[in-house]
Amino acid sequence: MAESASHNTSELIADLIISAPGWVRVGITAPSKSVRRESVTMLADHLARGLSKQPDDDQLRLPL
Repeated sequence: MAESASHNTSELIADLIISAPGWVRVGITAPSKSVRRESVTMLADHLARGLSKQPDDDQLRLPL
């Protein structure tokens, strides 16, 4: 079961990277250190927001 959760997390992260703005993905390879740093920070923020929106499998789902 843990392997499945890990696989799902890996797929989610891959999907989030693909859904990041194009300039962020391209900026990671920029020759300028400041542009690379800004791009990595924006990608990290994008991943953190995407991961925080996912429900925890151990959390009880209660109807509202």
